[in-house]
Amino acid sequence: MVQNPDVLADFVYRSIHTNVVVGKEITKMFYGAPHNTSDVRLVADRAQDFPDDFDGVLAD
Repeated sequence: MVQNPDVLADFVYRSIHTNVVVGKEITKMFYGAPHNTSDVRLVADRAQDFPDDFDGVLAD
């Protein structure tokens, strides 16, 4: 993976989406109910890439 920059970039790109999906599922299992909102404090283009993952974007 490290020898192939395209694979590494793809991993980094998709890992944000994967973490959001898994985090929402863990929250639902732990609290017994899904989350109410999901905000992101990241580069805004990640929210543009996966718009259904987030309810809002906090930009500095």
